[in-house]
Amino acid sequence: MKNALALLLLLFVQDKDLEPGLMGEYFEMSGALGDFPSIPAGRKPTFVRVDKSVDFDDVTGEFHGTRLSQNFYARWTGILRVEKAGAHTFFSVSDDGSRIAIDGKAVVNNGGVHPMQEKSGQADLGAGDHEIRIEFFQGGGEAGIKVSWQPPGGPRQPVSRAFFHKKEAEGVDWDRAAWEKRPKSGSQSHSQKGGGKYALMDRGVLGSGTIDCLFGGKGNFANKGIAALLDKEKQASVCFDTELLKFTAGWTGGFIGWPAGRDGIEGQPFADGAVRFGSKKNTLGIARGGEWKDPRPIPYGPLPREWGRYRGLYLHGDQVIFAYTAGDAEILDMPRYDPKTDTFTRTINATKPCRLLVCDKDDAATVTASGDASVEVQGNRVELSVRAGRCTIAIGAGPPPAPADLAPLTKGAPGRNEPVTVSGVIGKEAGAFQVDTIAVPYDNPSKSYMRLTGMDFFSDGKRAAVCTMDGDVWIVSGIDETLERVSWKRFASGLFQTLGLRIVDDQVYTLGRDQITRFHDFNNDGEADFYECFNNDCGVTPSYHEFAHDLQTDSQGSWYYAKGSNLGGAVVPYHGCLVKVSKDGRSSEVWTTGFRAPNGFAVGPGDVIATSDNQGNWTPSTPINYITGKGQFCGFVPCSHQKPEPKERPLALHWIPYNLDNSGGGQVWCTGDKWGPFKNQLFHLSYGKCALFYILREKSGDVWQGGSVKFPFKFLSGSMRGRFNPVDGQMYLVGMKGWQTDANRDGCFQRVRYTGKAANLPLEARVTSSGLAITFTDPLDRESAGNVDSYSAAWCNLRWTSAYGSDEYWVSEPNKKGREPLPIKSASVSADGKTVTLAVDGLKPVYYVALKYRLKAADGATVSQELDYTINRVP
Repeated sequence: MKNALALLLLLFVQDKDLEPGLMGEYFEMSGALGDFPSIPAGRKPTFVRVDKSVDFDDVTGEFHGTRLSQNFYARWTGILRVEKAGAHTFFSVSDDGSRIAIDGKAVVNNGGVHPMQEKSGQADLGAGDHEIRIEFFQGGGEAGIKVSWQPPGGPRQPVSRAFFHKKEAEGVDWDRAAWEKRPKSGSQSHSQKGGGKYALMDRGVLGSGTIDCLFGGKGNFANKGIAALLDKEKQASVCFDTELLKFTAGWTGGFIGWPAGRDGIEGQPFADGAVRFGSKKNTLGIARGGEWKDPRPIPYGPLPREWGRYRGLYLHGDQVIFAYTAGDAEILDMPRYDPKTDTFTRTINATKPCRLLVCDKDDAATVTASGDASVEVQGNRVELSVRAGRCTIAIGAGPPPAPADLAPLTKGAPGRNEPVTVSGVIGKEAGAFQVDTIAVPYDNPSKSYMRLTGMDFFSDGKRAAVCTMDGDVWIVSGIDETLERVSWKRFASGLFQTLGLRIVDDQVYTLGRDQITRFHDFNNDGEADFYECFNNDCGVTPSYHEFAHDLQTDSQGSWYYAKGSNLGGAVVPYHGCLVKVSKDGRSSEVWTTGFRAPNGFAVGPGDVIATSDNQGNWTPSTPINYITGKGQFCGFVPCSHQKPEPKERPLALHWIPYNLDNSGGGQVWCTGDKWGPFKNQLFHLSYGKCALFYILREKSGDVWQGGSVKFPFKFLSGSMRGRFNPVDGQMYLVGMKGWQTDANRDGCFQRVRYTGKAANLPLEARVTSSGLAITFTDPLDRESAGNVDSYSAAWCNLRWTSAYGSDEYWVSEPNKKGREPLPIKSASVSADGKTVTLAVDGLKPVYYVALKYRLKAADGATVSQELDYTINRVP
């Protein structure tokens, strides 16, 4: 108790001399920067300010109000206040280099020239104040740095409330007058508006995201916002919040501004114009029994179904009609804009009486109504009392239009997109597999950014649907043996980062961050007329990292998707979880927990689910998780959704070495019989390395374990989603380039075709008490396969900690870094020439054995591969 009182007294005294935030000093450098520069003592900074946090999105142009954009160095110095002693983890995500030192000791080194990448480190700190220094340099291109920490026992979070500086530090000498004369390099708005391919797209009249509506200031997010462009000439737009069922804002002068971080993926879109009306954050759009208080336990996720539910939207030309319920009233709500009177309008059809929010009261905005409704002002709110029937409201100087029946606009209308025809390329690789390329129309009339993220086939096998990171769905026709004439037509657009697609009964479903959407083409013209909300139970926050990944079904028709984490503790119930959705879409539940960035998974025979995760904190490398039932924890502690938090990680089926796959892209099962020996087998796609792996599986007792071998080819883009065509039986996949990958193209659509020739790949493996037995798909040359000198092996363990990734460690000396050599005593070959048994002494459970071999097949082909195998149990 005395020590605690002494600490409090010390902090009280210190606080008199401290102010919140770190002192930021920014230096413009004369030459190109590729590393941290040496700043001579006494050199004046170009710019100085107090930064409450080091949390700057990746931007092009001016760096966050500094009037600096290229070749500059920044350092932030001050005090870090620690409340609880123990191991603290620090994270720095930066473009280009950054580093963190505490009390003069290096904690994080994220140096080098690179896009936004994360590094972390730990420091054991006592309670009290510690000196901190954060450094950052920017060479060319985009620039950003975001620093966070994870105190012991707590979630990952920004460090802002723990940063201080001494008052006298604000007297840093710099030439303010000279800085003020500097031109702004500034293309950046408050949300770092970007100008890449993502911003040049013609999304039609829709754009979705966690949209900052800017009413009442920055940060008024519609977490699941859909912006509708009402007038192209005046750029009049509105944003509808599909959770709170309201129009969060209306503006003129622009549509949506798209953020620049990570090529348009990181950051939030915003109302890119003058906001004319709106409502405050977390204000409901509908009342229930006269009650306007938010009934949700947390301010994320949809309202209870009995309160109100978003049903979807209809498109009719350039008109958008939102469909939702308010209690038991079914509502059609069409926003429009009259440029002659500069007035926003809404036409509403309601089956029963209801009470809706129009906007917050604004003396500059006049609201009038006609038809079966009346406008009422309640405090600072303008409300609409709707009777069953039709009504209109006007926000502005003009009168409301005559109420109209909206039903005819929900039956479909002629499409607006013309097909694009391309020719594919047939692969000519020798051997069992050839890679064909279905050409992607990177240049297309809508300037769509063709980063492909999901695909599936219609029942005829000749047509597929693909989705993109930037919210498009395309129908691809003419998929045949030659690929000579393949047609692409945009089917839907304006969706929220679609990263999964599934076709059931020839109807297209997509997964975005906001919902599973089911599409209806009423007039069969190849374009969607109704974007139906099939399920939107999952909550969304503005966090960059929480993508919703992949979309699959099981044998009973239930749906699954994977919700990414926010890299810290879960905020919404589905953060870092595999989610199961009922067949009818009316309910959902957590199926498994503990994911960091689960970019893809697959449901296989017996409804076994194979998943992966991306290397990072609590994820030492790329795991293959094998899920046979509900409730499994998959390793990422902050999203375990368990109290107390897990102390052990369940066994993974396999760990793929980081040098072979730094970022998984999903799995795919071969369930047909046109891939020879691989029927009912599992494959893994690498997004980071644009590669394909075969996954070996072995059940030893009641424990699963397995391995991987890489195919000898590389895809054009970061492979993410795979399907086997129901007719030709071949593997197809799509890919994209966004976060770190070895990809060459923005996106790809490719086919891996089995030729029937000898594959010469490991098919099965079995761990014995004396070694490892490997069965190949085809006979081997007995002499080379039986020669122990044809093989070399090493093994290693990883460490499952909160640190970012893991080094490799010897098995016999757990603190020695690297791979430990593993002697192979002998090699023998089975009578059929397919199975090699390697004698190895002292096998024990290990993250993986890396076995390299150079053999000859019985047909004379060279077999030079690496088989990596995880051992969870030795008989």
